[in-house]
Amino acid sequence: MEAIYDLLDWAKTQNIVLHGIAPHAFPGRGIGLISTKTIQEGDTILEVPISAIKTLDTVPAALRDALPAPPDTTVHALLALDLALDASTYPAPWRAVLPSREDISTLPLTWDQRLQKYLPGAARELLEKQQAKFAKDLATCRAAFPDLDPDTYRHAWLLVNSRTFYHVSPRTEGLPKEDHLSLQPVADLFNHASQGCSVKHPFHNKRNGPTTHAPAQPHTTGNYTITANTTYPRGVEVPIRYGCHNNDFLLVEYGFILPGATNEWDETSLDDLLGPRLGRSPSRRNALQHHDFWGGYVLDAQDVCFRTQVAVRSLLRTEAEWLRFALNAVDSEAAQRAVSRKLRSLLELYNSDIEDTIEAVRELDLQDGVGTASQKETQKEILIARWEQVQAMVRATIARYDENHGAGY
Repeated sequence: MEAIYDLLDWAKTQNIVLHGIAPHAFPGRGIGLISTKTIQEGDTILEVPISAIKTLDTVPAALRDALPAPPDTTVHALLALDLALDASTYPAPWRAVLPSREDISTLPLTWDQRLQKYLPGAARELLEKQQAKFAKDLATCRAAFPDLDPDTYRHAWLLVNSRTFYHVSPRTEGLPKEDHLSLQPVADLFNHASQGCSVKHPFHNKRNGPTTHAPAQPHTTGNYTITANTTYPRGVEVPIRYGCHNNDFLLVEYGFILPGATNEWDETSLDDLLGPRLGRSPSRRNALQHHDFWGGYVLDAQDVCFRTQVAVRSLLRTEAEWLRFALNAVDSEAAQRAVSRKLRSLLELYNSDIEDTIEAVRELDLQDGVGTASQKETQKEILIARWEQVQAMVRATIARYDENHGAGY
């Protein structure tokens, strides 16, 4: 806890103001923030001045000038490089509470490849994109700094990836949205909830008139504020909402999943289930692609999506018939019953596949892989927990079909 007190003392010197909240260590979940008094909906609970945050503007010129200018070098890459190489620009009290390599070992980018392949399809696709982005950023930085240690950089890169806030300055306003990034002390301690407090960033007036070649000046006025979304009694955790993310996204980007029904945005992809079956007929695949109904099939806590309803009809009906449903979303009761029956049979197959996957993960021997035995066991546990969540959605949908139509319909 001494590191937390040091952070708070340093935060005061930076005019970072906490209103009714304080850092708190949660066993197994790192540091978060709790209420020290009753907080009312709409209360401002944290103010962080722009002068205290890390952005492209604060990356030392020696690092920026050694690399191609953004967007050829991402802001993410530069912030991570600054964190990995130039420790002096990140004050010690802030660095002391950043997650360690052990802490971020739940992030799939750090996992053994033999475990990564068992991720649900949507999570696996996200990870592949993340791997490509990291590999490009690492290559860019090592071209200028060949002694850069890949593991050190990956740790810094993942910290930036999981802890940044939206920020626009004159230097970044013309860059892609994914380059509008900042690191914010104390604010980065908030954990996530699907319904959490909101973050408001200072309004930035874009420059008017013709573009000049003069160096952009740092945008150094105003505060980031975090506002309570509801009433919090004293002594409870106060979270923010990172976004409307399902648990596959949260796992790949942040290394955790929300338990059970607490994530109202959770859903699972059915592309791995439906894609191979739909693709057996080239003409069906071409038709679905032509009408923009290929892929993107999901199941949430309520039911399958409309795209899935259309795709399953393409397995049972002529193109004219399923396209007519796609255009007006109207079908006969008998046709809907047949579709539900087909969906139920497909979900039964998926349920069986999930059981096999869970068993395979449990039996996976990673003794010769990277990381400690404890890390590997935790990684396997979180992956199994994610598959169990997917299985719960699948089984609940099967049960609803049985309830609506009768078992064995």
